[in-house]
Amino acid sequence: MYSIHPSMKPKCTNEILGNRNHVQLGATGDVRPCNYYGTRGTWRHFEKWAINKGFDLTKLNIKNSTMKEIYESDVFKAILDGHRTLDLPEPCIWHCKKDAKPTVGYKETNKEDLDGN
Repeated sequence: MYSIHPSMKPKCTNEILGNRNHVQLGATGDVRPCNYYGTRGTWRHFEKWAINKGFDLTKLNIKNSTMKEIYESDVFKAILDGHRTLDLPEPCIWHCKKDAKPTVGYKETNKEDLDGN
């Protein structure tokens, strides 16, 4: 096991009750670290972070690499190390910090919003 920063509760590695967010295969063949990167907007945050770090994103494409190579890539290793250092793409922080607000549902139908909380 690896070290996780105390302020983080990563859902991509959570095995409790089977609530793990598994990797996702995008329509273009990109393997995404978890399902929170399923939208183009969040994927762009990931791309920006990876490019700024000098990672080659073509390594994450199933057309170029095997799943084993993807899991062993510098990009995936950086995500795991980021759980310790907090050097992560913004969506990881938004969704997996312990004090992050839930992002499930639509704002106008969120029970908490209707109750004024």
